[in-house]
Amino acid sequence: MTGPLQHPSQKSSSAIVGVAATFSGPIPSPGILKQYNEIVPGAAERILKMAEEQSAHRRQLETKAVDSMSLNAMLGTAAGLLIALAFAAVAAYCIYKGANLTGLAMVIGDIAALLLAYLNGKKSTDRDLAKKRNANRLEP
Repeated sequence: MTGPLQHPSQKSSSAIVGVAATFSGPIPSPGILKQYNEIVPGAAERILKMAEEQSAHRRQLETKAVDSMSLNAMLGTAAGLLIALAFAAVAAYCIYKGANLTGLAMVIGDIAALLLAYLNGKKSTDRDLAKKRNANRLEP
């Protein structure tokens, strides 16, 4: 299609240019913060304060979670130790009373259970550490 002032051999062209921007994070980009501030004076400061409070809250929850997991691990270890000592005491009593085979089987079972628990825990810890290392490598 040609316009009234164009010669038929001349072609007109037009382009539509679009710009898209994305931003990811706890706070908007500086340009958007500025626009918020223009609409509502002090909005940028309020948004930053809200992000800081949310970050502090998240760190507090993570600290509580880590403390809780540590306590659970300690209690689990203590319970395991008590169970192992109880089995050892019963095994020693069996041996003392002359049931040597039963006592020996209990001692071997007790040691095997402790060894398996240790190896399973170590395997789980190593797997968790490997996941964390891989996750840290992927972050920019």
